[in-house]
Formats: sequence, structure tokens, C-alpha cells
Amino acid sequence: MPTSQQQPDLAPEGPPNPADLVEQLIVAAEKRGLKVTRIASAVLQFRQLPDYSHLDDTERVLAEQMFKGLMQYVVLLPDSDKSQENGKPLHLAWYWWWRGERLSRRTDEMERLADASAIDEAADRIARVLALLPSEV
Repeated sequence: MPTSQQQPDLAPEGPPNPADLVEQLIVAAEKRGLKVTRIASAVLQFRQLPDYSHLDDTERVLAEQMFKGLMQYVVLLPDSDKSQENGKPLHLAWYWWWRGERLSRRTDEMERLADASAIDEAADRIARVLALLPSEV
């Protein structure tokens, strides 16, 4: 006979689902005003669109043709800072995927951004890196 003090059996929490983490980061980034494009299952492109609302129609068209905003890729990968034991769930992390001039040398570079579960931290850092102010455009 169960008593009121007994706790229900809780299944141990498993590792986070990578697809869920990707969706959570997309939602968090969009709440911060970023445009997000999924390039592959765990590769996201973030874009901060400039605010040209202070320009007249002719200037706005020209400005939009000349500069479409800052862009950055972020990818979800196994965490290089944590040991990945055989048979255990992978530890995942978000990484900046730096490209640009390195692409011509075919040496893309990854830099750790945040733990995979640190969705708000990752979204805040991405938004800060891509921040644009009208006076800077």
C-alpha cells in the first residue's frame, strides 16, 4: 500500500537530443532578433540584419544592396574539452565555425562557444558578436 511519503520512480535523464538542442538555439536566437538558417542538421547560420528604417526609400534600397548584415556559422559537435568515453553518451558543445580567408586555404577553424545545454549563453554570445548599430552601418 503506497504512502504519501513515497516518491514515484523517475527514469534517469538521458543525454540531450541534438535535434532538440538545435531547435532550442534557433528559438533563443530568433527571440534576440537574429535570422537563423539551418545549413545542415547541426550547422546553423546566424544573421543580424541591419536596421535601415531611418533611411528614405531610395537610400534604403541602395543600403540593402550594398550590405545585408553580419553573418556567422555555429555548429554542434562533440565537446573537445571533455573526455568522450566509449559506450557513454557524447558530451556536446556549440562551436563557432570561422571561415572567411581561411576558406581559400581550406583550413576552416572551430572555436568552442559554449556547452550544448547552455542555450541562453550561446544565443547571447552570438547576438553580441553580430550586434549592429545604425551608426556603424
